[in-house]
Amino acid sequence: MYQWLGGFRPRRGTAWTVALILPILAFLLRLALHSLLGGRAPYFTFFMATLASAALSGFWPGIATTILGALLAQFAFPLVGAGPLVGPKDATVVQFAIAAAVVCLVCESLIFARERARSAEQKLIESERRLQRQAEELRRSNRDLEEFAFVASHDMQEPLRMVNVYTQILLKHANMEKSPEISRYAGYVSEGVERMQRLISDLLEYSRVIHGENEQAPVNTDAAAAEAVKISRDLIDRSNASVVIDPLPMVLAGEAHVIQVFQNLISNAIKYRKQSEPPQVHISARLEANEAVFRVRDNGIGFEPEYSQKVFKLFTRLHGHQYQGSGLGLAICQRIVERYGGRIGVDSKVGEGSTFFFTLPAASDANAHQAAAR
Repeated sequence: MYQWLGGFRPRRGTAWTVALILPILAFLLRLALHSLLGGRAPYFTFFMATLASAALSGFWPGIATTILGALLAQFAFPLVGAGPLVGPKDATVVQFAIAAAVVCLVCESLIFARERARSAEQKLIESERRLQRQAEELRRSNRDLEEFAFVASHDMQEPLRMVNVYTQILLKHANMEKSPEISRYAGYVSEGVERMQRLISDLLEYSRVIHGENEQAPVNTDAAAAEAVKISRDLIDRSNASVVIDPLPMVLAGEAHVIQVFQNLISNAIKYRKQSEPPQVHISARLEANEAVFRVRDNGIGFEPEYSQKVFKLFTRLHGHQYQGSGLGLAICQRIVERYGGRIGVDSKVGEGSTFFFTLPAASDANAHQAAAR
């Protein structure tokens, strides 16, 4: 009955009113059945009234219904000429009281549990509405930040282009023979402009990685690595580098992000190459449980092992301005890998090259076939 009532508990005044009405209705019903039942099952209708009262309102209204029902069964029946249902020494009234009390206690426990469950459910619903509002606000904030980054990138690069243009104009009008320092100073200006443009471009890319949508789909990493090589072709040809790619497993990630990780690691390996031999890059992978572990090994200059964590921090450049770059490439790789639940690290020794490794969630066989077909 409690389930039929849906856990509804009426207000206190209504509960007590119902607790008094139910035994009276039970009395009238039992009186109507008296010609059929006689003295048998004397408390049947009153027990049902107690059950209804307790299921509706809880323990104490149910007890009130029990007491009033017992009094009506004992004393009201003689007043209407039907005689008492039970004798004064009959133990049925004690059994009725005990059974009714147990029923009232059980109903109170059920009502309390139901109210707690409904309260928890309501809090959960409100909490979900609040995760949804925050998620929508976060998406809107991400869109605003990305739009700001695009605008800021354009607005910051425009004056840099103007500096570069007017520097070239000044060089054309300057007397280079009388002032050889002008050419050197102009080179410093151009170099600074190019470095600032690279920094702005990398900051924009870092912002995209942080605030962009988290796309996750089966990715053919063989194709992604090949695309990264294609993008880096000019750098590879100029440095006479060789890039070897072993068969790679499918992963669940964003294809553009996977390409970007490979591209950054390839260009990083070529940038920090030895002068005595052409750079060699070897990309391999293996499956471990539900992860794909990738390794990008090079024969470059390497670095001290104590810097293996520092290299992934923003604007970190172990070799100062000796090599071009903004110090954001590896930080971007780390943010990409971590947004898919992976991790990235490096093993390196001075003069022996470096091996960068990173993990991404492996795609299932069904997803792998789907990605391969696509």
